[in-house]
Parts: sequence; C-alpha cells; structure tokens
Amino acid sequence: MDATTATSTPTITTPDGTTVVAYGTYGSVRGYGPLRATQSEAERDLDDDITGCRGQGGYSDREVVAVDADGCCWEDDDGEIGAWVAGPGGHRAAHYSAADLAAV
Repeated sequence: MDATTATSTPTITTPDGTTVVAYGTYGSVRGYGPLRATQSEAERDLDDDITGCRGQGGYSDREVVAVDADGCCWEDDDGEIGAWVAGPGGHRAAHYSAADLAAV
C-alpha cells in the first residue's frame, strides 16, 4: 500500500449511488447549519448548537446530515447513509448551494 492509498478518504455514497462530498446539520424547524468537510466537524457544530439552544431554554432539532454534490441532504446515522431529507413540499431539494459546496 502506498502513502496515497493509506491516507485517502474512503468514498461514501448515498443509497442511489450519489457521492457524499460534505456534511452539515439540518432540522426542519431550525434549518441548516454550516457545511463542513468531515462528519466530525459537523458533529462538533451539532454539539455547539445543542448547547446554545439549551442555554436559552430550548432545544435543537438539527441532526448531522451527509451532503451530495447537488447540495441535497441525506440522513447520516454514524456513517450509514439513509433516506434523503425532504425540502419544501416534501420534495427532494438542495439544502446547500453550489457556493456553499465550493467553500468546503
């Protein structure tokens, strides 16, 4: 195994075969949080969001989501990619823009 193979990130795909390119946090009430390159960064954002909401007497409805190249969010249960997260009207929709994805 060469150095490139040893340090490369494994490709993660959604159930329909789309490649996951980033991670974020999303909740149907609070909307989406920042887009991140790794799942662990998104988990830190989620922890911060939960702490911030709790400090104001509320709670966060956000969860970590995997994001594909189209900006669509997918349920992410510790690396197990589930169903896509519905956008307005229950349709599949981009939650993150091309500019958001380019900034990661």
